Amino acid sequence: MHRRETELAIRLQAFLGMGCFYKRKKNDFIIYQISSIAHHQKLLEGLVGVYRHQILLRTTKMFDFIKFRTVIQLIAENKHKTPEGILIIQKLKALINN
Repeated sequence: MHRRETELAIRLQAFLGMGCFYKRKKNDFIIYQISSIAHHQKLLEGLVGVYRHQILLRTTKMFDFIKFRTVIQLIAENKHKTPEGILIIQKLKALINN
């Protein structure tokens, strides 16, 4: 995000209660990063809670979101360390944004 969006990002961080900011050295961009799998799960479950009424919509973004959520769940269950888990993640990655 651009530096002028910093205030909005700080509000987002306060609302979510997670994440860190990093400034890129070569430009005026700030990166908001959530690195913990537990925090990703919390964020995804929060989004599902907020948008559960829209889950019935069959949109490309919703399908991509469901695939991404599946990848996060696999990582949380340590299945990403198995050959089968890696294969599932690779297949899901190929399907996202297509």
